[in-house]
Amino acid sequence: EYYSLIEEQYPINSVYSTSSKILIIDNSIITGDKDCGSKYMYQFIISLIKSNQSVDYISLNALYDAKYSNILKKLGCMVIYNYPYTISKYLLSNSNTYKSIILSRLDLGEKLYPVCKRYCPKSIIILFTHDISHLRTNCSKTKTIELSLIKKADYSIICSDMEMDYLYKYTDKLIYLP
Repeated sequence: EYYSLIEEQYPINSVYSTSSKILIIDNSIITGDKDCGSKYMYQFIISLIKSNQSVDYISLNALYDAKYSNILKKLGCMVIYNYPYTISKYLLSNSNTYKSIILSRLDLGEKLYPVCKRYCPKSIIILFTHDISHLRTNCSKTKTIELSLIKKADYSIICSDMEMDYLYKYTDKLIYLP
């Protein structure tokens, strides 16, 4: 199984010292043994923790999933779930907590970018694109929304050479993570 190989590399309850606090917001808990995007995000979280970052993870559905939440917790990632209020209220009550906020995927970035800027104005807002949707769908409306968000974000994480080359026409605030 995918996670058992990872646990060999990272012992249970691994705790790393931290230099800054990062919040990752996604639509749901990541399931790295089920889909590629989650697997990529899981490896990204491992990289952050290994580089002494404190990582908190929150999903829009706020549901607790024992298997996947515990996998993240074993790495040293704080999983925030079952919160009795909205993401907006969570960000407002934690407005000075996070150095960076990573918004996973276009749909979530579109919804939450203004909320993050409003309630956490000192945080660096990073869009984790996973892919550039309008290149795949050839939809002009999606292109407008996507490019606008990528330009507004402090940085965008890009996963492919082709997408990096394409986006440099619009912004240089890109982080390449193949």
